[in-house]
Order: sequence, then structure tokens, then C-alpha cells
Amino acid sequence: MDLSKQLATKQIAKKSTLTIGVFDGVHLGHLYLIKKLIEIADCKQSLSGIITFLNHPSEILNPKFNPSFIMDPNEKILLLEKTGVDYVIPITFNQSISTMSAITFIDNLQSNLNMKGLVVGSDFAMGKNRETTAIGLQNLGLDKKFSTDIIKPQEINGIPLRSTSVRNFLLSGDIKNASKVLGRNFNVSGTVAHGEKRGRKLGYPTANLKTSTGIMLPSNGIYATFAFINGSKFMSATSIGTNPTFEGNTKTVETYILNFDKDIYGQPIKIEFIKRLRDEMKFSSVESLITQMDIDIIKIEKILKI
Repeated sequence: MDLSKQLATKQIAKKSTLTIGVFDGVHLGHLYLIKKLIEIADCKQSLSGIITFLNHPSEILNPKFNPSFIMDPNEKILLLEKTGVDYVIPITFNQSISTMSAITFIDNLQSNLNMKGLVVGSDFAMGKNRETTAIGLQNLGLDKKFSTDIIKPQEINGIPLRSTSVRNFLLSGDIKNASKVLGRNFNVSGTVAHGEKRGRKLGYPTANLKTSTGIMLPSNGIYATFAFINGSKFMSATSIGTNPTFEGNTKTVETYILNFDKDIYGQPIKIEFIKRLRDEMKFSSVESLITQMDIDIIKIEKILKI
């Protein structure tokens, strides 16, 4: 579908001030920019709108690119809609958009959404081969009669509020700082799938989480987590890894839910990560694994009760 048809999903008559981006994670940096968008739009007496890509542009621009999203795109849209903007338009970045000039993209925004202003980060660029920078958009706006407000990068305790920061923290298992940048506890959603059922035999039955393709997971290890099922919240312990004690080679996400004994196969589940407890380990025997799991659960219960 071409850009004009994707934008036409909303019928916008009043003038709009827009921001554009992937907004993966909807972290504090994004929220700051969106707050500024709303303030600027109010001053201009215009609507505030977000154009967000459902996929990552690099998926089209680089055939070898493997997406690693912080959150599911549908969840992202729900979070963006809760920010207080007047509308959110999700679009798919395709081959047609990848070869489009910045002027043509702007023309589409003006003709379909009555765009009179843009609010972007200082590293924003638009058009084929990122031909037009944020400063370039300000200059282009003089001819095309729209304004461009450039928002400076934000930090918290010296940490850049960027999606890249979140990904790097997750790769190292630093849940605390990943959540700090997000402004909320990092979580992963999916459905409960059938696994090896090995946990039940060990006395710790686990829910095997099946996530969407391309969703990022924290580094392998044992985590103190909360599990959300059917609107209820439960203390839980989550293992991410390959089960090296049993010579596994497939990465899995398995959650033991404390004080819980219900059949939830096929049901949606959200796992909220609170703290990393330890690395994944290979044990010399099943007995030593069970002993360590007993210790882990005691520690996790103390962490989650704080």
C-alpha cells in the first residue's frame, strides 16, 4: 500500500502537528518528545499526531537486518495512544517509501493530514538515503509553509534515553537500567505453549512463553518476575536460556508461578522483569539443580515482597 493510502486511514480536516518514528519501547526519551509535541500543538491550536512505523526501516534497507524489538508493535501503538495525542497512525515502511524524497513525503503529510508542523529529535532524517536532516526540514519548511521544532536528546543519570540504551542493557542482563530508561518495568508478552514439561517432574511446573518473532529478550539467566494472567498478578521466577543441564540447544522462556496451579495453555501471559538473580548454569545432577531452584525461589520471593 502506498503512503497516501496508509495515511488516509484517518480523516483529518484540522491542521496537525506531527512527530514520526519507530518509537520502539516508548521509553522516557520518546515520552519527553511526545510531551513537547502536545505542548507545541496546543500553542499552534492544532491536533497532535504520531506517525509510527510498524516495522523497522532497516528491514527494507538492509536485507541482512534482523529486527530486535523491545516490545510488540501492537503494544507499542496502545502505549502511544495513551500519551494524550489526538491520533496515532501506524504505517508500514515499504520499498516505495524507502525511495521517496523528503519533499514527496512532506507533500503526503500535508495533503492527507493537513500537516503544519513537525516535532523531531536532533538526529532525525527523512527521505531516500536520509537525505534531509532535522535542520534541513527547518529550511524546507520555509518554502512548504510548515514549522520544524527540534528536541534535544535527553539523559537520566548520564544514560542516554534511547532505544539502543535499552537493548544494550537487556543484552547484559541489566534489568534495572533498562527499566530506568523505559520508565517502567521491562516486560515480555506472549502465549503459554507446551514445552518439555520437565519442570513439573522437578517440582517446579513452568509456563513456556511463546513470543512474537523479532521480540528482544534479556540475556540468559534467572530473573525475579511478575506474571500477569487474566488481569491477575502473581510472583514468579523466569528462566531464559537453553537448559544446559539437559543439553538443550533451543532458547526458551520458562516461568514458574508461585502458589499457582491452573491450566493456562494457550492463554496470553505477560512477564514483568524486576531483577536478575544469576547466570544460567549447567549442574552436575538433577538433584543439585533442584537444590539451587529451592534457593532461587526463596530469594525471589523476598525480592518481590519488597
